[in-house]
Amino acid sequence: LRGRAIPRIVWLAGVPGTALGVLSALVIAPASALLSMYAGFGSERIMEPLLWVGLLTAGLSFVSGYFVFAASQALLRCERGAGERAERIGASEAMLHLFPALIYCALAGPTSVAGVVALVLWSPGAIHGLCLLSAGRRVTAIQEAMTDEERDALPEPPEVRPTL
Repeated sequence: LRGRAIPRIVWLAGVPGTALGVLSALVIAPASALLSMYAGFGSERIMEPLLWVGLLTAGLSFVSGYFVFAASQALLRCERGAGERAERIGASEAMLHLFPALIYCALAGPTSVAGVVALVLWSPGAIHGLCLLSAGRRVTAIQEAMTDEERDALPEPPEVRPTL
């Protein structure tokens, strides 16, 4: 087997992705909920949809943090099928972070406190999602170019077994 260097985009998506996955679940999800409550209790009726968008995003961020962490770890270990998984998770992550920020900016205004905080809060996740998507495509191309022997030597994804 010949050794190959890990592409920079995989490092750029994988290493921060492990931290971002944990931060998304433990920090960004609660911050999204707090931002939603701040924006949603305004006197304008346009702020009420922001409450629901933020609370939905907070719940999805809590769940997606696990998937971002797992996809980033799979990329760094170059597991079989890690590229396809990272592409799906990266596209989902980018949309999960892009749409709420755009909705906040459209409804509250990009220069309002809620709009600026939404951009600051969700832009890094959108950028990381695009990096994860790009890294997934790169790993998919690398794994498709491998010989059968090299592909057989790739580590399998770990089995997840429920424990009590």
